[in-house]
Amino acid sequence: MRIDGEHLTISREGNTILHDVQFHLDSGCKLALIGPNGSGKSTLLRTLAGLEKEAVSHLVLGEERVCDLSKHQMATRVALVAQHSQLDMDLTVEALVRLGRTPYRGLFSSWSQKDTEAIEQALRQTQLTELRHHHWHQLSGGLQQRCQIARALAQQPDILLLDEPTNHLDIQYQLELMSLIESLPMTVVVSLHDLNLAVNYCTDVLLLNHGRVVACGHPLDVITAQRIAQVYGVKSSICHQSDGDVHIAFQRR
Repeated sequence: MRIDGEHLTISREGNTILHDVQFHLDSGCKLALIGPNGSGKSTLLRTLAGLEKEAVSHLVLGEERVCDLSKHQMATRVALVAQHSQLDMDLTVEALVRLGRTPYRGLFSSWSQKDTEAIEQALRQTQLTELRHHHWHQLSGGLQQRCQIARALAQQPDILLLDEPTNHLDIQYQLELMSLIESLPMTVVVSLHDLNLAVNYCTDVLLLNHGRVVACGHPLDVITAQRIAQVYGVKSSICHQSDGDVHIAFQRR
C-alpha cells in the first residue's frame, strides 16, 4: 500500500517533534527510518499508525486519508510493533500471536481456517513454531520481540511498522529478521540504528535529524559519508564489496 505524508508536524507541550515532514512511499517498499536518538523516528511511526491525531488529515494510505478511516479499518491495514511492546497477560507464544487476528473477528465469531493459516505462517516466518507452547514472559528479550513481530504478521496488514526491531537480537537473528522484512510483500517502515542494515536490506531510507527530513530516497543516495558526518558527527568510509553488499566503516575518534 502506498503512503503519502503531507506536511506532517507534531508538537507536544510547546515542543515541535516533527517539522513539516513530507515523503512518498510506493507500495511494497521497505523504508528504513534512521537518525540519532531523539530525531523523531518513533513519533513518525506512531503518526503512520494513526496515533497522532493532529496529523491524521495529512496522511494518505493508498487512496484514503487516515482521518476518514475507522479504528477497525486502520487495524486491518496497519500493524505497529513498538520498541517496548508489553502485555500484562501471561500468554503462550501461540496465544500472543493469535491476538493478531483480533481485527478480523467479531464477538461471537468462530475460529476460521484463514485464521489458523495466518497464525501458522507467522510462527514459521519468525521461527517460533517450536516455541509455540512456551510462555512468552519466560523468553529472552530478543525472542519476546520476535513474538510481537509474529503477532503483527498474523494481522496480515498492508503496512507493517517496526520500531527498532533488531534491538536485543543476536547478529544471526538481526540478519534473519532483515531478510524476512526484505521478502515481505507488504510495505514496511522500520526504524534502525544500524546503518549497514539500512543500506543493505531496505529499498528506501529516510534520514531524520531534530524532527526534520535531511534526505529521503535510495539508500546510497541518502547514506553518504558527508551526511553521516553532518548528522552523527563521525567520519566514515563506504565500501562496495564484491558480493554486492555495502559496508560502512566508522573511524575511531
